[in-house]
Amino acid sequence: MTGSSIYYRLLHSPEHIQDWKGAHFHSYHNAVPGEWRIAYSDHGLRAPEAFSLDLFTGRYTVSARDAFLELAPKYEHVPIWTRADLKRVSQLDGVCAFSDLASLHHYAQGTPYGGMLIVEFEGLYVSKIPESDGGSGVLAKPTRTISVKPYKAL
Repeated sequence: MTGSSIYYRLLHSPEHIQDWKGAHFHSYHNAVPGEWRIAYSDHGLRAPEAFSLDLFTGRYTVSARDAFLELAPKYEHVPIWTRADLKRVSQLDGVCAFSDLASLHHYAQGTPYGGMLIVEFEGLYVSKIPESDGGSGVLAKPTRTISVKPYKAL
């Protein structure tokens, strides 16, 4: 991680808003990391150290990896994971955010929730995220909330 920077996060669901208010600073992809699934199913790996936390989709938490190893046997022959279990195995080590407002506005296009908020915060850079799409999307660990405002599309 590098020094602190300013980031912007879109809170686009009641769950996002509740998590921010409760200082639960994790994002979720709500999907099983493909690299873990391949390592487990195709290569028979079981040791935690065989499962990297730094993946294409971002940096995952140790608890996400541990939850995957706990739950994978349950889903070995059942491909559809419950939402609760997906959340456990897809916890990222920070929140998805953007380092500029233009990228956040681009990301927000088509987001269905009407009560969206923009959080401006100071945080520590963790990694890039696929949502970046060549832009400024990052995974960051918030250290201080600067402002929370209603989202207004450009």
